[in-house]
Amino acid sequence: MSDFIETHLPCPCGESSDAFSLDKEGNGFCFSCNKPYNKSEINKSNLVSEKPKQETQPHKYLKDVDLDFGYIAQRGIPSEIMEMYNVRTAIYENTAIQVRFPYPSGAEKVRTIPNKTFFYLGDVTKAKYDLFGRDKFDPGSYPVITITEGEFDALAVRTMLGKETASVSVPSSSAVHKTLKEQWDYLNSFDKIVVCFDNDEPGRKAAEEAARLFDYNKIFFVNMTRFKDANEYLLAQEVTEFRKLWYAARRFQPEGVISSFKDLAERLHEDENTFLATYPLEALQTHLHGLYRGKVVVFKGPEGIGKQLANTTPIPTPTGWTTMGNLVKGDIILGADGKPTKIIEITNDQMVDCYEVSFEDGTFVIAGGPHKWKVYDDDGQEHIKTTEEIYTNERDTGYRVPLPSAMNFTYKKLLIDPYILGYWLGDGHSYSRNIYVGDQDKAAFEKNTGGFIESCVEKNGNYIYKPVYPHSYFKKLGLIGD
Repeated sequence: MSDFIETHLPCPCGESSDAFSLDKEGNGFCFSCNKPYNKSEINKSNLVSEKPKQETQPHKYLKDVDLDFGYIAQRGIPSEIMEMYNVRTAIYENTAIQVRFPYPSGAEKVRTIPNKTFFYLGDVTKAKYDLFGRDKFDPGSYPVITITEGEFDALAVRTMLGKETASVSVPSSSAVHKTLKEQWDYLNSFDKIVVCFDNDEPGRKAAEEAARLFDYNKIFFVNMTRFKDANEYLLAQEVTEFRKLWYAARRFQPEGVISSFKDLAERLHEDENTFLATYPLEALQTHLHGLYRGKVVVFKGPEGIGKQLANTTPIPTPTGWTTMGNLVKGDIILGADGKPTKIIEITNDQMVDCYEVSFEDGTFVIAGGPHKWKVYDDDGQEHIKTTEEIYTNERDTGYRVPLPSAMNFTYKKLLIDPYILGYWLGDGHSYSRNIYVGDQDKAAFEKNTGGFIESCVEKNGNYIYKPVYPHSYFKKLGLIGD
């Protein structure tokens, strides 16, 4: 069933006066009872609505080849969010006429502009129990998934909360129970389910239906107050207020009912402003969803980040070497995996007993007694030993430690080849780019400089080489006359 040509008709089921639509073949579909009707079941004389006729929509019958499409900001939703969800705006003669919401099943829900009617392109029977946006988030890929009652609301939630939640929408409030039941496995793969349905009677009824389908401990509900839906909060620029409501989402409980003494105690001591702030670290905010009154958060430095190394320990960075004591927050170093790593925090200095740990290649490192090492014994068995345990080891042989990964330095284009520059610093002319090479070094110099030499002149037993790099390069580096 596709391409409805008449919409907002009374349904043959008698439950709705404006939720029935007819397609080009004479078949129909009711978006209230979610039931398809073939043309033999439809008495068209009963489809006459008492409501005024809808404005005609000549644009609906245009072919896609007649339209231009783009990811255009709509209703406060930025273009990048529209593109993420592949929501396209159809443009005809420089005028936006449709917004198309693709469903994972392949059908598109089309919302017309400006009269806000809608119809489907493709097989609506596959889309009617699907979730808009489901294909944008793999099962369980986020700690939280938020379900809304409309496509624009799902886009608004993503706009206001970003990566803190996956955001999807049911196709219709009248199909909530069947849709969530059909998508139960997908939704249940997330640790927490937040329902953000419209703040009206159908929305509250749909929320009750959702509450019956999922574990009480994992489904939560946003209690919107001033506005009807998430998109209205975005349009009113009340993003902060919506975020607070979302963070304060609670388990479902019928209005006015206190179900236990525990709930009663919580109600008596309830503080409406339980949400305090968001965390400055994105990863922490994603997992904990904000700082709340009454919670205690303990920060602990993980193992293997250098807390027990002496301040004099050499530390490699992408631009050279420094020491542990000179590092500050924000510095970039080369980690144990050899890759650039940003320092996000510095722990306080500690006074502990230190030991000099020597290796068979002659290198050594000074580490605190509690520092933990991954070591291997003579049998190849892996152990975790502290520096103190290694020091007091009574074995005849020591332990072996794994080598760190090779360091990956970032390629940086230089004005002058390092070999040429080094040779010039040793045997170059102070006021020109010339390099003087003796007869005994001539062969080795030419072998290593390759295509970096412009010319060579012999003078008094020496060879004067002129590099390909212009005089201005040496001057720019502050070398001429130095």
